[in-house]
Amino acid sequence: MSITNEPSIMQFLAERVHEDQTFKNKLHQVIELSKADSQASQAASNAISILIQAGVHFNGADLQGVRVPKADLTGGQFDSAQFQGADLTGANLTMSWIWQADFSNAQMAEVQFGELPSLQESSPVKCCAYSSNEQKFAVGLWNGKIRLYDTITWKVRVLHGHRSAVSSISFSCTGNQLISGGDDSTVQIWDPQEGKVRVRRKVLLCKATCVAFSPKDQHVALATEQYSVGIWNVKSDKDFVLRGHTAPVTSVAWSPSGHQIASGSRDGTIRLWNSETWILSLVLNSIASPASGVCCIAYSPDGRRIVAGDDNGELKLWNSMANELEHSMKGHYSTVNGVTFSKDGQWIASCSYDKSVRLWDAKAHVGVSIMNGHLNPVYDVAFSPDDLQIVSCSSDRTVRRWDVSTKGASLASHIDPGEVSIVAYSLDGQYILSGYQRLRKWDALTGASTSLRLDLPITCMAFSPSGCQIATDSGDVTSNIWSRNIWKDNDIRLWHSQTGVAEDVLCGHTDRVTSLAYSPCGRWIASSSCDKTLRLWDLHNALQVLTLKGHIGEVNAVVFSPDGLQIASGGADGTIRLWQPDTGDCTVVLKGHSRGVTAVAYSSDNLQIVSSCKAGSIRLWQVESRTSSVLHGDDEGMIWSASFSPCCKWIAATFMFARQEEDDDYEALRLWKVDESGNWLSKTVPQGLFNFVSSVAWNPFFPNQFVTGFWDRSVSVWSLAEEQDDADVSLLW
Repeated sequence: MSITNEPSIMQFLAERVHEDQTFKNKLHQVIELSKADSQASQAASNAISILIQAGVHFNGADLQGVRVPKADLTGGQFDSAQFQGADLTGANLTMSWIWQADFSNAQMAEVQFGELPSLQESSPVKCCAYSSNEQKFAVGLWNGKIRLYDTITWKVRVLHGHRSAVSSISFSCTGNQLISGGDDSTVQIWDPQEGKVRVRRKVLLCKATCVAFSPKDQHVALATEQYSVGIWNVKSDKDFVLRGHTAPVTSVAWSPSGHQIASGSRDGTIRLWNSETWILSLVLNSIASPASGVCCIAYSPDGRRIVAGDDNGELKLWNSMANELEHSMKGHYSTVNGVTFSKDGQWIASCSYDKSVRLWDAKAHVGVSIMNGHLNPVYDVAFSPDDLQIVSCSSDRTVRRWDVSTKGASLASHIDPGEVSIVAYSLDGQYILSGYQRLRKWDALTGASTSLRLDLPITCMAFSPSGCQIATDSGDVTSNIWSRNIWKDNDIRLWHSQTGVAEDVLCGHTDRVTSLAYSPCGRWIASSSCDKTLRLWDLHNALQVLTLKGHIGEVNAVVFSPDGLQIASGGADGTIRLWQPDTGDCTVVLKGHSRGVTAVAYSSDNLQIVSSCKAGSIRLWQVESRTSSVLHGDDEGMIWSASFSPCCKWIAATFMFARQEEDDDYEALRLWKVDESGNWLSKTVPQGLFNFVSSVAWNPFFPNQFVTGFWDRSVSVWSLAEEQDDADVSLLW
């Protein structure tokens, strides 16, 4: 009997794997038994599904000849695994990592990979749309071209008309017309059959961010950056403007009946307009925070609900008849760029800057599948008219097609629901911590992991030198109850690293904690905060001993020198300050960055400091002379982190959206190595391996090993060697 379709049983058994080593070993034995005994195939399928659910890695594993038909291997780590001669009939490999895995002579009939063949484009893809009869599929490109596909033969016709990026496209309800809005401030209506422009109008002083036909094809609605919605009567060729928003309008959508039009804006509201009188009928206050805005909206097929995606990565489901928020759905870590309902109203698909596509149950308000594969931000998403496929387009120049029949296959989010935003090694190099919405502890050698069950979002953490304690911030939680304690989001929490039991709370900061560092002796913790201060804490009594003031603005980073005699901090004011930990005096102010400092790190010999900033620059400072050199100049990307390897020969830095121009490749991790003359040389890393790295940390014990945390929730350990101009990187697990 298969148990893969029993979520509660699978979750229970996956949790038991973490608690009972004997049970875990028996599951492995059952898988091994299936190689020789075909009668064990069902048990082996259940066993490997449970282990994958529990987060057990099979990178490099000898799985030759295993019999695991219909196993749920969703999200599994199988890089370099040996599957020769295995029976994988009907297995689900959706979202699995199978880089360099060997499937020679394996039985793979009906294996589900969750993705259909993708479309390769010549330019980043901004938008996509199906015609209602499913005969045509169109994509808008950054180079101003529209590519129109015949969905039966997938032959393509290129439409030329826009002089810059096509930001939005939409078919008329009959499918006989296609409208496009571009960054060249024009709106164009095309004949999809002839591939020619019927009407071209320059109706705006700024670009149209979204265009949509009314259900009767009589009107076109245009979202503009001028805080307004344009309405164009296609038949009479007259137009007028709906005003009321106080920020750029990002999206427009017609209700299925055509009696209402909705507009979403960066001002955080959704405005509903009567399409007969063009009078504002209702305002939905989409967000609580004025710092975020509505990025995309869509009506449900019955017109009763509106889903909106915002800058915070949340989806909000509204009652379109009243200012009533039905539910908020969290999953994306970054801006939601596109949302859409399936035609039957059962599902919602969303896409985001976090390069993922997610599928949600519109009635249960829960995520059921995460579709990874894009290397860059995903800008638009659409269901096929028969609801059997999802298409998504990205600045990685691809349009990917996903099989919706694999939805719900993975329950991995019940075990580890959050993306990995930070990683850290223990001082002895034996363990790795990763965290964002949940903290996990990994065996650095084998990749085996255990959840510490700290189910609160965190943005910074540190291992004590002894490895027995973990310090974390309180994330985005305003208040939470844990072991009868109540913490604020500006507290620091101390945990036992083996059990995850709360040990103490350090209270004092008046705003969010941004960085934490233990002193080399383990007695002190330094913390930085958005309250413009650093604070020093004595762990003998869990009391604050010093408040360090000097930065103008929030303090983003703090670190002890290897000898413990100095503290370095980086702030939003662009300065790095050096402090005496015994007196709290600021002894040196280092200036050179043009924008806020995001990271500071000492070399292990105490002679240098590397720092990074939001403008994309990296500077190398000599501690004694207080001089600096530029390792990397200002770029269009923001640098999250920069750090030395323990041998002081390498520097690693993680970039956010570096160089997103049309003809450039996205890089998320860069490496430098010092030569014999003391010059730091940039080393090329393999393309595609390190896209969307959120964090990197060096192994203190093996100086050429490092761990990366990715936004898709994966953690990987790598070995590094130099080979002329390139960095020879090999995956360990």
